[in-house]
Amino acid sequence: MEPCRSVTAVRRPAALPLACVALAGCGGGADRPVRLPKAKPAGGLVFRGSTSQRQALRIAADDHLLATFKLLLRCKDGAQTEATVATEPARPVLQSDGSFYYSETGRATFRGFGPGRYRAAMAGRLQGEQGAGRASFRISFQSTACRSAVTWRVRRAA
Repeated sequence: MEPCRSVTAVRRPAALPLACVALAGCGGGADRPVRLPKAKPAGGLVFRGSTSQRQALRIAADDHLLATFKLLLRCKDGAQTEATVATEPARPVLQSDGSFYYSETGRATFRGFGPGRYRAAMAGRLQGEQGAGRASFRISFQSTACRSAVTWRVRRAA
C-alpha cells in the first residue's frame, strides 16, 4: 500500500491552523420574490482562522472543501511530533447547510518513528462570514501511539 501523500511529520511542536467557508442560501416566501444566492468568486471562498492550539488555518471552498492544517501530537512515550494534514485528493463535499465531514485512514512514515497507521478527521460548519468545528489525528507505531484533538474557528477572508 502506498503511503499517504497528504500527511507529513517532523519531531517538533506544532499547532493546528484551520479555516472554513460558508455559502449564501436562498431566501423567499409566498409573498416575496425569491433571492438567488450571491455568486461565488472564481476561486471559491476563503476562510482563515485558528485552532485551540493557537495555530493559523486556511480553508478554500466552492462545492468541495480544501483545508490544510498542522497538529501538535503528544505520544504515549512522552515524545511530541507534528502532522500536516490536507483534505485532498478526496475533498469533502460542502453540504447546502454549510456542514462538512472529512475522514481519512492510511499508512505513513514519520521521521524518527518509522511506519505507522493513521486516522485524520475534520468536521464543521461554515455559516455566513464565519465557521467552527473540530479536527483530530491519531497514529500508531510499533513503539508508541500519538494523537491530537482540537477545535477551530474561522472568518471569511477579505
